[in-house]
Amino acid sequence: MKKLSKKKIFFFSILIFLFLVLCIFLGAIVWTQTDSGYQTLTQWVKNKPYDSWQVKLYYGLYKKYPPYETVVPEKTGEEENTVVQNKYSDPSYQKEQISTSISAAIDKNLYHSGEQIKLNLSVESEENADNADLYIYGIKDSHDEYSIYENKKINLKKGNNNFEYSLELPYCNSCSGVKEGDYPIYIKIIKDQTLIGQQEVKTSLRQ
Repeated sequence: MKKLSKKKIFFFSILIFLFLVLCIFLGAIVWTQTDSGYQTLTQWVKNKPYDSWQVKLYYGLYKKYPPYETVVPEKTGEEENTVVQNKYSDPSYQKEQISTSISAAIDKNLYHSGEQIKLNLSVESEENADNADLYIYGIKDSHDEYSIYENKKINLKKGNNNFEYSLELPYCNSCSGVKEGDYPIYIKIIKDQTLIGQQEVKTSLRQ
């Protein structure tokens, strides 16, 4: 009997421990969906490496990356100034010299939370442009950050160039700060701090 009683005590102790762990875990998940949790986690991952597990966890919870600050060199004449740019704000460039024509199309006009946008780009370039920066961004949230933000290096050849990208949409709720509505998605190509192409497409986001 004593051995059986000890086994029962041990068994119930394990059950209570697992129950407490589950309660703590569920409580932590609920807390992350509050404004306090969002702000705390955003500050926690703000200076973490872009591909760290902390940022991946943050992305899994909110379907968006935190607002990093990056240092971008900017040249004015022969002077070189260093400016701080929010990675999730509009990209910076010094002048416009449009030499490409961009046609952009998405697979549908109405999307729901967490869906993917299939974006097709056709870029007609007047000349070769290697190592250009392609920016695709849009859907600002209540924190004044873009929920979609892609920056890719592309090589353009003279003539027609085609690209296809998948963009993951944010979740539409009070915690993510994204409201239902109609939004533009901006496409810009920047080469050597010069804007050489731009376009935008409209989309609608619903829960």
